[in-house]
Amino acid sequence: MRKSILKSIAMLALMFVSIGAWAQPTNGDGEKPFVNSTHTYSVTAEDATNNGLAWTVTGGTVGTDYSFTTATDGQSVEIKWLTAGSYTVEFRETSAATGSCVALRSLPISVITNDFVVSTSDPSGECHDATAANVTGDQATQITFTVSMNTNVTTWNPDWNFKFTLTPSAGISSISDVSINSTSLAPAAGEYTSPTITGTTNGASTVNIVVTVVGDVNTENTVALSITQGEELDYHTPDSTPSDNDATQTIYELPATSTITAN
Repeated sequence: MRKSILKSIAMLALMFVSIGAWAQPTNGDGEKPFVNSTHTYSVTAEDATNNGLAWTVTGGTVGTDYSFTTATDGQSVEIKWLTAGSYTVEFRETSAATGSCVALRSLPISVITNDFVVSTSDPSGECHDATAANVTGDQATQITFTVSMNTNVTTWNPDWNFKFTLTPSAGISSISDVSINSTSLAPAAGEYTSPTITGTTNGASTVNIVVTVVGDVNTENTVALSITQGEELDYHTPDSTPSDNDATQTIYELPATSTITAN
């Protein structure tokens, strides 16, 4: 009997420990959001039609520390967190029958520094692709930029995307194609938008931008990449490190050798 009781106590203790571990917030989720991410908070009201519904946040200043991106008088609300710190999201449902009886629900929030990163770096220089004999003038060359994403949370692998511009040097006459994952992209007002990139594992992934340019093979050319926006698509957390959003590909000139003459 005593063994049975001890076994039951041990099982209950294990169950509570498991529940506690399962309930812990994760970096990036709605209870532990990154700065500049947007999250949705919801309840099920007893009478959403007649009772008064109201969302508030305590511990900060609206417009400075957080902002509501939807109305605050429904069963859900969207909040964009602007400043790291501790806050409390509160919901009140006021009885229409009495006008004074209020059900209060609250949720503590710990907003943390944004660790979501989209980055790139200079690829190694390469020669013009022209390899046929007696090639001169403008020819096509294919170059590749690599863009990386890291949430810095190994268990969080969101889909993501980014926007970018490409600036060729004077020796390049045209950019004939830009593609990501075999999807050709067209610029809008000079800016390209990547397709949605599926999250992979360990909170990190990479994607290649393949660019075909046409330029003078006897001139050293460059193409500059600038990432203008990057975000994950679960909570729309923006890139936190714009300092590593630029890269330049150098395309080395081929020697301007004359044609072969015969005597």
